[in-house]
Amino acid sequence: MTKIYREFWNAKGEELKPRKVQGARNVAWTLEKSKLIKDEVHKVNYEIYQKCPDHLLKKFQLSRATLENIT
Repeated sequence: MTKIYREFWNAKGEELKPRKVQGARNVAWTLEKSKLIKDEVHKVNYEIYQKCPDHLLKKFQLSRATLENIT
């Protein structure tokens, strides 16, 4: 993520006025990073779904539901 952040940071820096650059970059990066992380979560979930036998997937979903009810 650091390499992607730096590339993103540099691209945004060229678009904005110097005194507003850092704050705008950080906000824009946070939004971009959130999108990238969500995409990664979807990929990982898909891989788990594809590789995990149904009975283990069901156990995982039940344990996850139990944890959500506790917190």
